[in-house]
Amino acid sequence: MNNLHHIRLDNGQIIAVTIVRKRIRNLILRLHAPDDIRISAPLHVPLPQIDTFILSKQVWLQKALSKLTRPNAVNHCYLPQRIANGEQL
Repeated sequence: MNNLHHIRLDNGQIIAVTIVRKRIRNLILRLHAPDDIRISAPLHVPLPQIDTFILSKQVWLQKALSKLTRPNAVNHCYLPQRIANGEQL
């Protein structure tokens, strides 16, 4: 069961977070893209506790969002490199 939730950070920025309830033990915050923030939460954890968790991670979240929204942001995918004959690793 997915639920879209909006939360205001201390800097006034409002972010949309998709809350996914699962049979897990811990809260897990993932940032897939600037507009795709997800948190996996145990079934029994109330929404105010999830909000508190997100706010406790807002420094990390703001840094990660700023990295993703930089004009010269590099996609950090590690693609296999092509090796020519005779080259060494």
